Amino acid sequence: MKVFIIAGEPSGDVLGARVLAGLRTRFRDTLEVAGLGGEHMAAEGLQSIFPISDVAVMGLVEVLRRYWSLSNRIRLLQDTIEAYNPDVLILIDAQGLSYRIAKHFAKAPFKKIQVVAPTVWAWKPERAWKIAKFLDHVACLFPFEPAYFEPYKLNASFVGHPALAMKFGMSRSDARQSLGILDDEDIWAAVLPGSRKTEILQHLPILSRVISAAYKKKKISGVVVPVASTVREEVRRWAEKLKVPCKVLESEYEKTNLPAADLAVAASGTVSLELSAQGIPTILIYRFNPITYAYIKRKLTINFMGLINLLCNAEIQPEFKLNECRVADLQSKFEELASRSDLRSKMIAEQYAALKKLDPRDELEFGDRVAALI
Repeated sequence: MKVFIIAGEPSGDVLGARVLAGLRTRFRDTLEVAGLGGEHMAAEGLQSIFPISDVAVMGLVEVLRRYWSLSNRIRLLQDTIEAYNPDVLILIDAQGLSYRIAKHFAKAPFKKIQVVAPTVWAWKPERAWKIAKFLDHVACLFPFEPAYFEPYKLNASFVGHPALAMKFGMSRSDARQSLGILDDEDIWAAVLPGSRKTEILQHLPILSRVISAAYKKKKISGVVVPVASTVREEVRRWAEKLKVPCKVLESEYEKTNLPAADLAVAASGTVSLELSAQGIPTILIYRFNPITYAYIKRKLTINFMGLINLLCNAEIQPEFKLNECRVADLQSKFEELASRSDLRSKMIAEQYAALKKLDPRDELEFGDRVAALI
């Protein structure tokens, strides 16, 4: 079984590692794999054809700025796939990239599977019939998604979300001991500014203001910052300039210490589920290039961006659209959550309840469910 697998961003790389594990369990010695991925997929034996950061770009303006380099990378992907001639092509999230690759190989004889459905329930619903012309199957992470593809005769299966199976890396006390946080009463916050360079350029200046002000007011004692490999150097330099005690978590082993945090502020995305699974109450932020935001805002059909909030149709995790709100509002909510253990406990319980909606109620692992679609 020859499989070509593509994950075009860090969150997809995490999913891709689980898919690779499932493929190896199902096909064992008959499996051959090539493709594009990051450090998680590399740990499962994938030799990526180029760094994932070369194509991890989000936003209309940001894509246009890197149009030629992105086009060259996409052509390289297409040429490599054609030469590899797989039995199955697996595309993981990164919807713009996945769409172009799937469209290019629309008439190819091999099977094409998309892992993570495009958010047709949020914006641009016409994407459902468009991708139905190119794909054979969509692996959906949310239980309400398959129904959106049924009218177009596109096979779609709910495979659950890996966040549901996440375990605490450590207990809070063990994580704190590992990081050298000695006072159990101190409040530490996790800061997750995003995994793309365009994201962190938008988020880090604002996060600096919020964190520094909370520290000066003694609302927090420090921050832990897990770093995506795609922005490691940029976040490390930012942390070094931050005049707040800071524990930077770079390796996968170090990231198991994340439960040392009492709360988090994070760029909206899959990470909101991962933090929920680890029992960390979370505030979500997102800020886009103004032109990108004007375009997206006209197309949105939902009230929330956070995945936990979408699952419940309620604002469990406070969301701050930084294109619209004042930083002072974010500051106030962050300091309130840091100061009140009752609010944190309530949010943790609500986050867990939301995650249960992602349970397919079987004994399989996420990667096994995806592998079963082949």
